Parts: sequence; C-alpha cells; structure tokens
Amino acid sequence: MDLTARMERSARRVFRLIGAHGVLRADFLVTPDGQVTLPEANTLPGLSPQGSNLATMARAGGIEYPTLIATSWPARSPSPPSGRGPTP
Repeated sequence: MDLTARMERSARRVFRLIGAHGVLRADFLVTPDGQVTLPEANTLPGLSPQGSNLATMARAGGIEYPTLIATSWPARSPSPPSGRGPTP
C-alpha cells in the first residue's frame, strides 16, 4: 500500500473510532523511512474563507468555499441521528 493510501486509511479509521461526523483534519508525520504517525485529529479545523486550514486544503483540491460548506454541513441535520458519523 502506498503512503497516500496508508494515510487515508488511518484518517478514515480515526474518523470512525472517535465517532466523528462532518469534517476531520488529520495531521501526519512521516519519517524518511516511511513510518507514519498521526499526532492530531482535529474535528473543528478553521473555516474562515481565506487562510483557514480547511478552506485552503479544499481550494487546493479544486473545491470552492461555498461547495465546501454546503457539502460538509448539510442543512438537514447538525449531527447524525445515530450520534455517530458516517463512514467517509
């Protein structure tokens, strides 16, 4: 499994384990020999349109701010009815 796939798998696992919903920003440290550590999972990354972590990352991925907000926090419910988040 390549590095990106390992990191994505780890982020998804943490998302499920902590019962997150909405958005999770996972920070990784990678050693020169490929060891991956996830020291922080942030369920409330910055959301301002300019300069925030989440908006900057979304923009880099081709997602504009209005789309980010509309898809991350649907108007129908502030949290999942089951109390646990969906599997990303």
